[in-house]
Amino acid sequence: MEETARNEKGGVGSSGEANTETLNITLQRGWVYGSADFREKMKSLIGAAARISADKQKDQEKAEHYLKQAQKTWKLTKKEILLKRKSSPEKVALGIFLKERTGLSHRTIAELLNMGHPVSVTRLINKGIKVKHEQNAIASCYQQLLEATKNISNIMS
Repeated sequence: MEETARNEKGGVGSSGEANTETLNITLQRGWVYGSADFREKMKSLIGAAARISADKQKDQEKAEHYLKQAQKTWKLTKKEILLKRKSSPEKVALGIFLKERTGLSHRTIAELLNMGHPVSVTRLINKGIKVKHEQNAIASCYQQLLEATKNISNIMS
């Protein structure tokens, strides 16, 4: 601790590397000399970050699975789906599907489906959710996806 205080007082002419080294020493000492509460808090923060990362990876895998399912259902390639206009019924239905069944953000869905700006995707998905039970193209595409995934889950069980 004394070394850290000395380095901080003499920091006027010190380089950025020295400050980084001082910070690293302080953090290391915190782990060694810190209280049990400090160590537990750090462990929980590290664990939470790892769980969030794993959940995001699972959601990405689910999204890829649903995209493949959509390709089979609509008899389109991934490239054909991505080349459709941003507000196409297929993209909106798939966006709704992903939003309901994964933890993906609108930004991630926008990037995955090549749908443009996340704010536009939010508007399209929210509008699609409102009309998914009516008679329209989005509802039709959504129902096709829903039936296809039900059939797959029935076969697997």
